Amino acid sequence: MRALTLILLGLAACSRPTYHDHSLDSRQISASNRKCGYDAARTEEKPRRGDLMTYWLPCWDDSKGGPRYVVRTDRATEARLAKVAAEQCIGLFPASIERSPFAQREAIEEIVPHRLGTSVVGAHIVFKRIPGLTVSWMRRAIACHQARWRTLGEPADYLPGDPTLIDGAEVTVTSADYRVVVLVETRSEPEAQVVLRRAKDLIAEQFARRP
Repeated sequence: MRALTLILLGLAACSRPTYHDHSLDSRQISASNRKCGYDAARTEEKPRRGDLMTYWLPCWDDSKGGPRYVVRTDRATEARLAKVAAEQCIGLFPASIERSPFAQREAIEEIVPHRLGTSVVGAHIVFKRIPGLTVSWMRRAIACHQARWRTLGEPADYLPGDPTLIDGAEVTVTSADYRVVVLVETRSEPEAQVVLRRAKDLIAEQFARRP
């Protein structure tokens, strides 16, 4: 594991990928046609360009990723959220929009403090090797939640405990040793300590259960 920690120190940001420009209505997907991985689901409905819509889902149970955040707001905010969904949440299942990927605590392998000299400036969150969990998917999920959080006015009860939902946090998603790694950095050490505490809390329960 020390080797993986050393790899993290040399990670560089990757360029953002492109995505299909279609949103998903869960009613279009039957239980028998819902899979995990790169082609998580296909619908029979064809968008304007004629290609079948394709969606991605890591091979984890997205219905058990923590409590759902249900939006209850005015029509104007709902319209702004719809715009966010069309721009930032493309290809995500509804459950992935309602829940944080960091709520999948069993999928997290390690938390590594990110330091600049002697100061803690953030945290690396290392996910296990999960089929269908890619850098592209994680970038999209984080961008979606950050955009929704800001649109709603950064409420404290929006996916509490998510280490990327901190004002001023900069997030980089890369891979190391075939694992997805999320680096969250902040502008000050007090904010960085909040990031690190939230990150450590993600795995505290599973380590507490170990003999």
